[in-house]
Amino acid sequence: PKQQRGHLPMLERGPTRNSLANVDRDQRMKMKWRHRLRNRARALPIMGLAILLSALVGSAFSNEPSQTTLTLDTGARAKVVNASDDAWVVMVHGWSGVLDEVGDLYLRQADRLASEGISSIRVQIQGEGDALARGEPLDSTFSSRVADARSALQWVQDRYPKAQVGLLGFSYGGPTVMRLAVTSEPEVQSMVLWSSALNPIDIVKDESQAGAVRDALETGVGIIKSWMPIAVTRRHVLGMLGESILPEFSAYQGALLTIRGSNDYLPQGDPVKIGRAHV
Repeated sequence: PKQQRGHLPMLERGPTRNSLANVDRDQRMKMKWRHRLRNRARALPIMGLAILLSALVGSAFSNEPSQTTLTLDTGARAKVVNASDDAWVVMVHGWSGVLDEVGDLYLRQADRLASEGISSIRVQIQGEGDALARGEPLDSTFSSRVADARSALQWVQDRYPKAQVGLLGFSYGGPTVMRLAVTSEPEVQSMVLWSSALNPIDIVKDESQAGAVRDALETGVGIIKSWMPIAVTRRHVLGMLGESILPEFSAYQGALLTIRGSNDYLPQGDPVKIGRAHV
């Protein structure tokens, strides 16, 4: 019963009830605690050995890849999980996001890839989630997004020139990796578009955001009411204009997977528009 309540098992027989019959209550308590402490002291080496053996066994069978943080050539921050030299995925987050993505989506994805022996690098697009964390408005452009993503891809290709490389873009990361794929040498082998926008301007062209976009263009800063109020600069909005991704995407010849939920607020163009552009 004591063992079931979390107590250590007794290693020897304690004082009997008869031997304590003539001892006052205070002395009885002292003897009882002294007896418990002596037994705990004897049990600790056994427990310590068990913990040590557990750690050694765990380390012998554990093959968890290391994760490192680095700064790319553009100044963007990135996290690398190196599980092998043969296969890599470059992960680009969505609009106003961070490199681990909402709900640690990319952090968990990197762990899952590593469990399959696939390395990954996820990049923090400058002027987006990092700016929000500093209390600053979004100031990235589509071109600066592609440049930060390209620096992550280049980091992989420079160090692992023989590796198979794929791209993963979530939301606004979708058109980012689509542009990256058709403008990179050597070519990437595969691409996944996850709840992707079709063109950059899709992110802010909803009618409910028209006033914020107008404020940004006229005054320099507008407030978009998204999952939280997000300030965007004129530069950020202008950087989305005139960027048409689908016409150029036909140049991409690698493997393609698109994933989207049926309630996604972004345009549902995957099967027709993206698929037709890719054929």
